[in-house]
Amino acid sequence: MITKIFLASLIIFTSSFWGTGFVIDKNIIPVESGNSQSEQRIISPYKNSTSLGVDIDGKSAMVVDYSSGRVLFEKNSQSNMPMASLTKVMTAVILLDSDVPLEDTYVIEPEVNKIYGSGINLEAGEEVRVSDLLHGLLINSGNDAAVAIARKVAKEEKKFVSLMNKKADELSMENTKFQNPHGLDQENHYSSASDLAKLALYAYKNETFRQLIKMKDYQFDAVNMPKHHQFKNTNKLLQEDYFLINGGKTGFTDNAGYCLITFGVDDNKHEIITVVLGEKEDGRQFHDTKAMIEWTFGNYNWD
Repeated sequence: MITKIFLASLIIFTSSFWGTGFVIDKNIIPVESGNSQSEQRIISPYKNSTSLGVDIDGKSAMVVDYSSGRVLFEKNSQSNMPMASLTKVMTAVILLDSDVPLEDTYVIEPEVNKIYGSGINLEAGEEVRVSDLLHGLLINSGNDAAVAIARKVAKEEKKFVSLMNKKADELSMENTKFQNPHGLDQENHYSSASDLAKLALYAYKNETFRQLIKMKDYQFDAVNMPKHHQFKNTNKLLQEDYFLINGGKTGFTDNAGYCLITFGVDDNKHEIITVVLGEKEDGRQFHDTKAMIEWTFGNYNWD
């Protein structure tokens, strides 16, 4: 379970606000051999310039080193803000942490079709694999896929949301409250760039999550009827083959604006996580993310 792996990263993430050199941590990487005394040295990046940061339009942002959890850049990162479909990262986490097998199936209920916004065109009575729902959730940002996953895992959306908030508490996401599994605008549904970075650090340790967020497109067939689904990733950086990313998750609502979580990587396999919230214009979320990634890799060393 990825919970145990994350605890060490969360400690490092929290302490990183005060600055670190390198950290010795026993649980940052699971020890397959069963030797609990094994230690993994985690190198924290250090600044190689006097640059104070990068100018972005987003209302809130953060860049975090994946291995050490160190905060490398932030802008209003503690502010409570609506986060749109970045919510779906937590939806995926709850599914992946549950005992629901991905090869299991779910028959789409009428309630799933009542949701509006982005979707993968699920039809009531259609039987689909849970794995296909997860692909639709993370690749095409399907709101119908989010509701279907919630009902499959917890029978009711309300119970699923309780699981989301419980996990947020476990991850010390102190500026976060979930009201639904899809991220559509709703009162008291909010998070912060800092909290979403914590969530991303946790989610990215799951190999299934890693693989799905970097897929450009996907297609599948219903189990019980001749219905075909095909869709593309909503992440333009991924579609344009931007070379410094391993994937990400997009989001948009009228209240949240344009939002984006991205998992960046350089030629030396150093990985970072970027979060930007509250962009007013479509496209700026990608522009500002590229600016943060390139500034970070240009102003920090991992040697």
